[in-house]
Amino acid sequence: MQKKILKNLSVGIASTIILGSITISLSNCSHSNKQKTFSSSTITNQDTKNLDIVAKNIKFKYDIFENEDEQTIKINKIKIVGDLGETKIIIKKVIIEQKSNIFLVQYQLSLHNQTKEYTQKLEINKKQSVIETKYINDQLNSKYQANNDYRPFALKELLTSPQNIKKTSNLSLITIQKNNQEFNNYFSFIQNEHNFKQSPFNQVTLLTKQNQLTDHSTNFKFEKIEIDKENQIATVSFSHDSDSQTIQKILNATNKLLLIKNFDWTNPFSKIISYEKFNNNQLRFSLKDFPKSLTKFIITHIQYDDVVESLGRDLKNLFLYNQIEEELKLKKLNFYLQENEVYGSAFFDFNEQTLELYKNKIFLFEFTLDENYSEARKNQSLIAKYTPPIQYVRVPFKSLWKFKIPHLYNGYLYKLNKISIRDNNSLAPFAFVKIKELNTSTFFAKNITYNDRKIIDLYYNNDRLFSTKYQTLKNKNLTLNDLYKLWASDQNNLYLDYSLRNFISLVQYENTYLFYKNKTNEGFYDFITKKANFMLVNNNEIKNLHKTTLKDSPDLIFKKDKDNYFQLTKKINKIKNLNLINEENLVFNITFGLDSNLIKETNLWKNLMLRSQISLAVPYKILKSKKVIEDAEFVLNYGIGNQEYEYELYKKIKQDFRFQISYINDELKIKIISKNNVSVFNNIWEHNSSIDSSYFLTKANFNIYYLNNTTVDIMEDNESNNQYTTRIYKNNEQNFLPIKNARDRVISLSLIQDGTWNVLGKVKPNDDNDYRYYLISCAHVLNSTQAFKSINKTGNKDLFESGNSSNGDFDPLVPQIIHENETLNDKKNPYYNALEKNGKLEANPNQFQFLNFPEKISIESIINFDHQVKNKLSPHVNALGFFNPNASLDFSLITINLKPFFQKYGQLENSTAFNNLTKEQQSVIRHIINFKNLKPLKLSNQTKYFDDNQNVKWYLSTFPRTETINEFNAGKLPRYREYEINKYDKIQENIVTTNNYLSTVGTTKISDQYFDVGSGSSGSVVYDENGDLVGMISFGAHENAKFTAGGMIVFDSLISGFFGDKNNFANRTSLIQQIKQLAYLYPEKYEDIYK
Repeated sequence: MQKKILKNLSVGIASTIILGSITISLSNCSHSNKQKTFSSSTITNQDTKNLDIVAKNIKFKYDIFENEDEQTIKINKIKIVGDLGETKIIIKKVIIEQKSNIFLVQYQLSLHNQTKEYTQKLEINKKQSVIETKYINDQLNSKYQANNDYRPFALKELLTSPQNIKKTSNLSLITIQKNNQEFNNYFSFIQNEHNFKQSPFNQVTLLTKQNQLTDHSTNFKFEKIEIDKENQIATVSFSHDSDSQTIQKILNATNKLLLIKNFDWTNPFSKIISYEKFNNNQLRFSLKDFPKSLTKFIITHIQYDDVVESLGRDLKNLFLYNQIEEELKLKKLNFYLQENEVYGSAFFDFNEQTLELYKNKIFLFEFTLDENYSEARKNQSLIAKYTPPIQYVRVPFKSLWKFKIPHLYNGYLYKLNKISIRDNNSLAPFAFVKIKELNTSTFFAKNITYNDRKIIDLYYNNDRLFSTKYQTLKNKNLTLNDLYKLWASDQNNLYLDYSLRNFISLVQYENTYLFYKNKTNEGFYDFITKKANFMLVNNNEIKNLHKTTLKDSPDLIFKKDKDNYFQLTKKINKIKNLNLINEENLVFNITFGLDSNLIKETNLWKNLMLRSQISLAVPYKILKSKKVIEDAEFVLNYGIGNQEYEYELYKKIKQDFRFQISYINDELKIKIISKNNVSVFNNIWEHNSSIDSSYFLTKANFNIYYLNNTTVDIMEDNESNNQYTTRIYKNNEQNFLPIKNARDRVISLSLIQDGTWNVLGKVKPNDDNDYRYYLISCAHVLNSTQAFKSINKTGNKDLFESGNSSNGDFDPLVPQIIHENETLNDKKNPYYNALEKNGKLEANPNQFQFLNFPEKISIESIINFDHQVKNKLSPHVNALGFFNPNASLDFSLITINLKPFFQKYGQLENSTAFNNLTKEQQSVIRHIINFKNLKPLKLSNQTKYFDDNQNVKWYLSTFPRTETINEFNAGKLPRYREYEINKYDKIQENIVTTNNYLSTVGTTKISDQYFDVGSGSSGSVVYDENGDLVGMISFGAHENAKFTAGGMIVFDSLISGFFGDKNNFANRTSLIQQIKQLAYLYPEKYEDIYK
């Protein structure tokens, strides 16, 4: 019997990670209590001060394969974290007590003249056992052998040996410093921790409790800030519409102070500085003490005498002040290969001043494929189509002496193109480096051969009974490789005896053929070989092979579990008609992408060039009986490169992962268990920008292969609803509980003309005296003339330029839910209109609206993503932190101050004012007061997987107000509608919406036959089942004055980064990061609601 035992131990001391590999073979072990001693291996680490602390924290991670007559202990990683100096660790002995199954490791730590031995007890943890051991024969000869006319993206003849890379086993700091003595100033600087000590950021302020007003606005503005670099003076001019008396008070005050901050909240800096009057109508201040390591500043507050004013988020208060005197020069660049990882080592002409200047910066290296060598020059369109043209490597200042270069293609020549210097975290541009004067080579190529890891064959068949009716191959253990050879032989009818092994190999062949055929259509290469006609024979009968692919759904998205592993869960009992198929004739085939190379940056999933496919094939019967398969076999299909390249990737994946498949309580779970500290990301920006080795993980496809005489209609429960939408009423809302989140957040600000608005969250959740809320809608809703007139009847078209606020009329409409039978006599229900009495509009009875609210409401524009891309000082950047001049989104964020509502009616029934209202007005008040209970809106994980022809469960609350072709439309009357969206068809990007608003994210549209969506619905948010934001109604098709379709934009496709991620600081102009910035710049007015 063989048992595979996984044992995890670790090491934890402080910061440096050193990986090593030991294999210790233990043979001829007797079953006695005697201890046996075996050979040792040595791993050298550095910089420890305390051997006992090191010993206490050492942990090992290893695999054990235990046989009856032989044991092998493979220690595949020893991780030492910390400052270890010249300490050496030597594994002295591995001791096993067979009877008690106790393992002991004896090891020695040495530092200078001090040596001490330690022993650690290791207990066995049994994970998997099988009766007979066979291993998967997976050294594939490659599917390319079937056809010699393929046209790979990778070179037909890759470089077979590393170029300009030094192979080494020692990349310690001491060794690198010894070989680069001319840069000792850098080494001395980074080894002195005092140089990097940072005091906690202490945000200075001009504010007091008395002047921290959130609803106050200034009556002056700055128009321009001019910088005199020679004299280190900044001069500020006022706008022409500023109040002249206030300007004179500012200029003639005795106490004159400005609060200035670094614009980047991830690198905080604040300073109070005096200003002086200049030219009778300007003010100016000195720049002499401003830090040279920062370049972009903003004046946030001003104090003149006892008055303190918050200047608001007006970008005219922003100024650039760059104090860099000359460019840095790259002096030396080397490349190394250590333990299958490529490292760079770069040195610059640092002096005392520049060491201090750049110590907290990120150096961004840009490597490109060398077009002088690569065939890519002949097919540049292929390069652009399949992979990013530039390999960006982010290197912190302290790591310049040794940094990883991950995500490299084997056998390709890379060349250094450029080095830029960026601010830490945000990656905002800071400076550039001269590289043209470098004398050494700036190119390299890697070629790595990986060790193989065997996977146990769970389906090996010892049966020797073969068909007597058909001339089969008389082999019940055919591998996928065997089928490839038969495929290449171009035989017509190939009969295979039935076994689970042959069944699975056939499934994998069918899947592989389809994968490469599809890649042919995508232009990867020419693929003209016809499919082999394999037929399974069981009991002398040919079994027809059928395939069903389940539709895309959210449960095919991998999510992280409590152990931080990605896991997919599929409810098998939701799949109809599986019971009509014999379990022995049923195989689940789950495929997904897992790619260690760079991923092409694109918005839409359908445009993502998925080169990698992991294919897991598991028999239903085995899965039900075993419950758990710890290390499932898999096939890698890779769409580029030659056969050798693909095979090395396959071995690398086997080294880095195992795939656990379980079947418990009718739930099939696939867990991707990573090893060797390998990271897995389902975001392109995280994978492509990772400074360590990582993989990009895609969603999955779920295929069902079965043997049956006829086709069986297999589908999931959610596929049975073939309607695009389902309208939600009071009598069926219990079937659509997620609609409540959409309903609670939606509001229309006006009866006259407006779009739909949605609550993002409270501006200051921890301040009970602040009643401002973030609302989101389309930019064209905010900026259109109609919207201005509805919110402020003066029609001032400059009302909502960034940084401005205004008081507007407020006539809110809120959701009104009815029974379906209430539409029998009037299909327009529920709708809103007004009656004119004595020259004044009054709400129609029985409608949830509040017309003529006696007080105006303060509204402030915060973000307009239609304008952001045009902003020269703070343009929109994508999720990777790079500027895209074409990026735009019909989306806006405002704040609305509901203080008059809350102060007058916040006590609800305990308020006389509330009790004097009609029940319809009370419904409006209750809806608005409930805003305080809403948590900040989050982005749905589904947005990045937006693809054609999807089955979904999305929820929509909307206020259309124009005529549509829907049978329930109410002409030009405002009305309220709720829907569950069940499916959609095609998607596209770069849609131009109302008034030429461009949205460069994914979009789709659904006919108004299926839902009543028209003008007025713009800005209506679409939510997923968890209540998270998917997209927003933004456009519609119309004909003959009737809307015929409603269109939706989806937030944050694969790379766009408009809504953002709280952990992605480089996406510095996203909604989340701008809210974080507001909380830093104006803490009296904003809180970070996305901590």
